[in-house]
Parts: sequence; structure tokens; C-alpha cells
Amino acid sequence: PVLTFTQTETPLDRPKTIGEHLRKRRLELKLCLAEAAPFMGVAVPTLGLWELGKVFPKHCFHAGITAFLGYDPFP
Repeated sequence: PVLTFTQTETPLDRPKTIGEHLRKRRLELKLCLAEAAPFMGVAVPTLGLWELGKVFPKHCFHAGITAFLGYDPFP
């Protein structure tokens, strides 16, 4: 038998969380985590935790996130 890994499809058309906004933009730009993290001035694991919704970005990173996304996703 062949072992395959499937990732559940989540609609990213209308992101609801900061992590979904970041992941959608990163995928649109065809960047891996290691390529996208420097744009926001964070480490790769940090960006991964943000995208997974495990950690919310501290205020000091909001400007970098807004610049990366091209809009302000913060309420």
C-alpha cells in the first residue's frame, strides 16, 4: 500500500483569522515559510505558529504584517 498524506482543504477565500490572512498571502506569493518570515522580521517557527493560530502576533509585529499583507487585518 502507498502511504499518502492529505491536508484538509480550508476555504481561504475569506480569511477569518490573522493566521489565515498570512497563509493566504504567502501562498498567493508562492513563498515558503522561510522566505516569508524575513518580510515580517520574525523567525520561521513564529510565522508557522501564527498561521496555525497557536499564537497571536504581538503588537510590535503588526506593522510588518500589515506591510506584508498590503492591508491592515487587525480589528
